[in-house]
Amino acid sequence: MQAAAAEAAAAAEAAAQASAEPGAQGKRADPLGPTNRTMLGMVATPRPDGAPQSNYPGPPAAPASGPPRQRTRRQYADSNSLPPPAPSRKGNKLVIIAGVMLVALLLVVGGGLGIYLLMSGDSSSVRASVVATEAGDGLRVEVIDAPEGARVRFGGQELVLEDGASVFPLASDTLTVGDNELTVELIDGDGEQEAHTVTLTVSYRVRADLSALAANPPALAIVVDALPGSEVTVGGEAVPLDEEGRGRRLYPIDGSADEAVLEHQAEYRVTLPDGQVHIGSVETRVPFATLQLDRPGVDVVTDGEGIEVAGAVHAGGSVTIAGSEVEHVEGRFVHTHALPEVGEHEVRIVARQPGRAPRTIAIQIRRVADMEAEAASFTAEPGLDYARLAQNPTIYRGKQVILEGRVYNVDVSNGRSFLQILVRGCSRGQRCPLWITYSQATDATVHDWIRVLGTVTGEQQFRSESDRVITVPRV
Repeated sequence: MQAAAAEAAAAAEAAAQASAEPGAQGKRADPLGPTNRTMLGMVATPRPDGAPQSNYPGPPAAPASGPPRQRTRRQYADSNSLPPPAPSRKGNKLVIIAGVMLVALLLVVGGGLGIYLLMSGDSSSVRASVVATEAGDGLRVEVIDAPEGARVRFGGQELVLEDGASVFPLASDTLTVGDNELTVELIDGDGEQEAHTVTLTVSYRVRADLSALAANPPALAIVVDALPGSEVTVGGEAVPLDEEGRGRRLYPIDGSADEAVLEHQAEYRVTLPDGQVHIGSVETRVPFATLQLDRPGVDVVTDGEGIEVAGAVHAGGSVTIAGSEVEHVEGRFVHTHALPEVGEHEVRIVARQPGRAPRTIAIQIRRVADMEAEAASFTAEPGLDYARLAQNPTIYRGKQVILEGRVYNVDVSNGRSFLQILVRGCSRGQRCPLWITYSQATDATVHDWIRVLGTVTGEQQFRSESDRVITVPRV
């Protein structure tokens, strides 16, 4: 008996060092391109890619009594861990008390389980472990010296053993805190079946819950399930548990940053009723919803009683403007937002998409009584005309100018405008090009005459249609 126990312990320790460590990284191109694109020679800035990544951890070493165990997980949304004592055998039934890390389904599923489970009847020829796969958590059943054509059945699914093993998917709710009985059936080439029951006792689970992303305001929830009487902290704050050992902590999601992916890490500490302490972290990565703002831009001055808001979201998503849902057609939306009073206004646009974090864009609008009166209050740098500016645009950064010219190229995308004009008043036979960056969508078109009141930001290089690199002042 001592030799058999030592052999089983050695096998468990060896398996605990083996793990699948797949990496899943995908890129999802934004199907929505810029609108009203007529600019020639524009310098394009790459747009961020919102594709998620995943890193799967290997199995942790078997826990030992004494100081708290540190467990850091890189995964998508779920982390469960429990300390496994040595398994005990009783006929065809194996009882295992183990630590478990589960993974919830996001846009891409990732994560890992590092628990080695030993299943054995009268011998140690059948083993099982919970592993991480590209499709989520899986139960790996291994049969040593399996006969050719042998199969294994679990959860209503039957698989042929390949190289003596099969991996079955585990749903995120397959294992719960407490005792979990899993039945695995082995089928040999003659059709004879042998059932094995695994009793897995889970002492706690810590995981990310995405359902709160749909709330208003949106949040990421770190959910705790533990044995009643446990004490838990998440992010350094105590999480009260109810009588069933359940609790959660909410992290508000702003969604206004430029990042394509929401990344969040929550450190946790679980003290079980028997005094055992477990420390770890839940790292969540989930892409933001698609939201493109075509007009008016994020910083607007207008004298109108309303402003047109237009853009795009994912065709399967939704969009709200100032708290009211707006209809979109295949992802495109146009809405007129009323500005009843002169003064400062903030309009928040929120896009939601299944399986993704909501994206928010805040538009700052200043409605004035008269745009002409507003322009009259603008003060330009004395004597700074185009000829002086063009000599060395860099040294005049931050200076204010007033220039007039005719538009020969314009591009409006993502709520911003880029215009190229020829400034009025050039010497005969000369051309005076100027590059303009405008923080909102413009209605100006090619051949329009416009007046520019702005701040010099240096110089701009672009490649012309004749393939020449041209450097011009930028305002």
